[in-house]
Amino acid sequence: MGSHTVHRKMSVRATIFAGLLCSFVCRTAMAQDRPGNGAFELTGSWEGVRGESPLGEGLPVDSTGIPLNDDGRNRALSYNESQLSMVERQCQGWPDAYFLGGAVFGLKIWSETDPIKGNVISYTIGAWEDRPEIKIWMDGRPHPSKYAEHTRAGFTTGVWEGNALVTHTTHMNAGLPRRTGAPNSDEATLTMRFYRYGDLLTVLGIVEDPIYLAEPWVV
Repeated sequence: MGSHTVHRKMSVRATIFAGLLCSFVCRTAMAQDRPGNGAFELTGSWEGVRGESPLGEGLPVDSTGIPLNDDGRNRALSYNESQLSMVERQCQGWPDAYFLGGAVFGLKIWSETDPIKGNVISYTIGAWEDRPEIKIWMDGRPHPSKYAEHTRAGFTTGVWEGNALVTHTTHMNAGLPRRTGAPNSDEATLTMRFYRYGDLLTVLGIVEDPIYLAEPWVV
């Protein structure tokens, strides 16, 4: 189990915590906390500072910490990274769950607001070269039908619970949330909780997959 931590920069690069924490330093000045229900300012440019990735980037067939069931383990053991050289797979990219470890490259988060009321309609976590943009709808809209199209980004909604932003993602394509071949099916869901303490942002992710996981995977 690990967590994903980000840091906001004031004037100099901050000290980075090692271990299973992925850290970020923000290039923008800290904004004022949002008034009211304990919600905090999430928007800005968050710069990743490399530590040990909680998703692992190294050893083949290493699925340490991922509660794969037998089907998931068989898929992971049969993975061959050379398949990425196939023309039809070269732009395949990574699913949303990869954000929990692949975001060490940095994040840019912005919001869309209602022009009349001023409330936040959505947050967007910008895409990277090999992972999709994540749009978090904050206006109470429901998730689509289970028969709706699945995409790499999926469909994400968010609500504030006290001082935590809680998001829920469905309708993701099947993919590989870890470079060593651990799979996720198109029935997987992702729940994230964003906590901020001063200039430190921690993201807790929970992946649930009835096809390849024996229990929820917490990152």
